[in-house]
Amino acid sequence: MDEMEKRIRKLFEEKLTTVVTKLEDLSLLKEQLTDMNTKMVEQAGRLDQVQTKVDLAMTSLGTVQQEQLQVARALKTSALPKLTIPGRDGSGLMGALPRFPPPKPYHHPESMTMSFH
Repeated sequence: MDEMEKRIRKLFEEKLTTVVTKLEDLSLLKEQLTDMNTKMVEQAGRLDQVQTKVDLAMTSLGTVQQEQLQVARALKTSALPKLTIPGRDGSGLMGALPRFPPPKPYHHPESMTMSFH
């Protein structure tokens, strides 16, 4: 009987050791899952921020496209202004009479020579 008790005790200790090891492994897995969950929550927050920015960009792009379409329609329906090139006979810049050819630049004689004292 003593021998039988020793075998049973040894078997029990082995099984208990196996169970304890598995529980420790489960505890480690639980910690890892908690860490992964925390990271996923952070990533979800970042993804929400990016999605908001993308939504705003797409809304802005849609608004710009609508404005471009309205301008294009307005340009098609309105008469284009006549392009006029000013002649040489009319008034020049700010109402001054044009001078053709333009006058030659004036050079003061003293400014032509430089002397250092």
